[in-house]
Amino acid sequence: MTFRFKPAAAAVAVVIGLAAPAADAGLITPAGLSPGDTFTVVFVTSGFTEATSGSIGTYDGFVSSAAAAAGIDTYNGSPVTWSALASTADGTTAAGRLTTTSGIYLVNGTRVATSAADLFDGTIAAPVNVTETGAPIGDVLVWTGSNADGTAAEALGDSDSTFGFSGVTNDAWLNFSDGSNTLNGNFYAFSNPQTVPAAAVPEPASLALAAVGAAGLAAVRWRRQAQ
Repeated sequence: MTFRFKPAAAAVAVVIGLAAPAADAGLITPAGLSPGDTFTVVFVTSGFTEATSGSIGTYDGFVSSAAAAAGIDTYNGSPVTWSALASTADGTTAAGRLTTTSGIYLVNGTRVATSAADLFDGTIAAPVNVTETGAPIGDVLVWTGSNADGTAAEALGDSDSTFGFSGVTNDAWLNFSDGSNTLNGNFYAFSNPQTVPAAAVPEPASLALAAVGAAGLAAVRWRRQAQ
């Protein structure tokens, strides 16, 4: 059994370009946060694999590759580190890995928990059923090797390993059942804490371009009035 887990016109263009810059690739800032606030992002991988390795590094590599392919390996121009939310036979535990005291959000900005303690208290505010691309994945089995409190259960790498269920908000999101580690399952991933940046201050070159654009618009208005 397998689980599926013209110059004046140019000046106008300059002004428009400054007013509405293209969006940067990478993680988005969850709504409601202010400069200086920190947050962590979680997702469930769209891809799946076995849980035969007892080394957490195997699964960190798996989730990091998924994040990189989706373009969420940066935030505000800085690298984002992604880790698997799992407990493995090498002694790693999910709760020992994710210890943030700040809010935890899905890739689409939905809040899952207010902190790591809230994440591992048996219930979460929203199911972790959104992938690295921000797309909903629905109900899949997710390898965790963990109990609801983030401690090790049947760890990944054990012949029978614990999996969670992405479609729920009770403790089964981490600990639903267990099965042969040769089955395919998805993985939960979490980012290192990110800090919301202060509002960007225009560089001198940008201010100069804006001044040129404003001057061009003023010249157009003057010519029309003169006519």
